[in-house]
Amino acid sequence: DALGYLRWLLPILSVGYLLSGVVVVGSDEVAVVMRFGKLAGGTAASAQKFAGMHYTMPRPIDEVVRLKVKKVYEVDIDELHSTGGSSPWPSETLDPTEEGYVLTGDRNVVQVAMTARYLIGDPVSFALRQYSPEELLKSTIMAATVRTMGEVEVDSVLSEGRAEFIVKVIQRAQQRLNRASSGIDLVSIEVTDLTPPVQVKDDFEQVQAAFIDMQTQVTEANRVRELEVPKAQAA
Repeated sequence: DALGYLRWLLPILSVGYLLSGVVVVGSDEVAVVMRFGKLAGGTAASAQKFAGMHYTMPRPIDEVVRLKVKKVYEVDIDELHSTGGSSPWPSETLDPTEEGYVLTGDRNVVQVAMTARYLIGDPVSFALRQYSPEELLKSTIMAATVRTMGEVEVDSVLSEGRAEFIVKVIQRAQQRLNRASSGIDLVSIEVTDLTPPVQVKDDFEQVQAAFIDMQTQVTEANRVRELEVPKAQAA
């Protein structure tokens, strides 16, 4: 009858519920156990489960957050770059409501797109403190980029000074991430595009070409002087 069926079913369901607390953690993972929204056991050490089989209290008592601590994550940051706007054709002026940009130290406008790579350095902080860790990462790198770009000249960041610029952005971003207890360790930042806005790109390239031409003429003049002055002195 139905009562007898329930007598068999309830124990089976109870055993199944209890077994749902068995957790197998992979070799590249760390699991953080949250109990009613707090660290299970009250400490970071007790809440972390490493590779192997573990038992936790079934849901909704415990929540297990699995984190791949050996994986290098990537996030694209294009908020400081042109989004293209709503029209397929570029406008004559830059629209700051639709297009991102940064000001350099010599008051030039550039647009920069980046890819950030990171590891989860502190699983507990990453799981406990950050509702959206990648959004925190993006906003932190953008703030560091704006500050660092404001300290350099456009010619430097577009050429030989780019590597130093990236190093400073990483250092500043990591300091802010550490202060926020984000659990994020920056591995690298790659600048995938760094150019003037399309509205002034042709003019900018003409200025750059004129500057290079001037430098070439100065170098040639110095070379001629080094050859002719000794001849004049000897005469």
